[in-house]
Amino acid sequence: MSPGPSEPPSIGGATLRDRLRDALPRVPLKAAWRALIRHNRARRPESPRFLKQAQVDQALAAVPPADFDADALKAALAACDGAAVDRLLSWLPRVATEPVIVRVVGWPASFGPALQARLLRRPLGAMSPGEAAALKREFDGFDLGGSRLAVEVDLPPDRVLPGVPRSLRAEPMRRDRGGPWLPHVDERGRHFVTPEAIAARQAGYVAALGDSVLDGFCGLGGNAVMMARAGLRVVAVEAVPERLALATRNARSFGVSIDFRSGDLRDQLDVDVDVLFLDPPWDRDGGEATWDRLLGFVPPDRPKLVLKLPRSFDLGTLPEREWTMHWEFGAGEDDAAVVRMITAVGR
Repeated sequence: MSPGPSEPPSIGGATLRDRLRDALPRVPLKAAWRALIRHNRARRPESPRFLKQAQVDQALAAVPPADFDADALKAALAACDGAAVDRLLSWLPRVATEPVIVRVVGWPASFGPALQARLLRRPLGAMSPGEAAALKREFDGFDLGGSRLAVEVDLPPDRVLPGVPRSLRAEPMRRDRGGPWLPHVDERGRHFVTPEAIAARQAGYVAALGDSVLDGFCGLGGNAVMMARAGLRVVAVEAVPERLALATRNARSFGVSIDFRSGDLRDQLDVDVDVLFLDPPWDRDGGEATWDRLLGFVPPDRPKLVLKLPRSFDLGTLPEREWTMHWEFGAGEDDAAVVRMITAVGR
């Protein structure tokens, strides 16, 4: 039985690119493929395989059947014989052109339909193959709250998604276009200070739990300043003296009173406050973001916790208690659909 078009047999893993490299006649393959693309665009044969370089690259990465005639394909390319190329590559799946059905699975339990729609920026269901390819490129394997998303596309067995059109490629999130909102920052703080709108929301979460708070990793003092502006009594701890000095200057600039303390949070956990606010250093050694790694020294039964966590934090590692998750999106046209961080409120 001959194999189906979606499962060509392997010949030791050699790709179509490898086979063509050793085949005869000797012709400049890049120029030959470009000529074929121009030919197909001009004549538009029925269901052409190759109209873009991305489609050529996809074909070259495939593994041909054992009886594939690389010499014949090279000769057809040299002659710009589109029909012969198509026939010789009939074992390749064709690029889908009809609408496909798309699903995204693996969502965290607290990330509901409205949040999903905001993150994806497009409705699911039937969409063009190009849109499906863009969605898969951006979100397949996306880490969200310790869950890994998977983009599932219903495709016939003899079809593949196209390359992602440049117009649909997600641009990297541009940060800090307006600069940090704190007047005194260092290089790290310029990129990692909590955005002003999110810090204000987090101050509200804390204020709903009590009148006083211990900010265990105050950094440049953004959250501490915002909580003090919300009327809370704030004790703020920072281990790096230079950053503590900047936090003190920021508090003075905003005209708020904060009890700043230098040292390690472990030595301050018995401070008499209503709420413990924790923004642990997320990227100190590049390891997994879990409770045990970032906050394992905190008594798990400590009441009234508010945690500022990275988007990738594994929520399944939080101590068992009543948690409310707030998925903090950015603001403005650049990152309004980007989850910047998670605020976990534990009572």
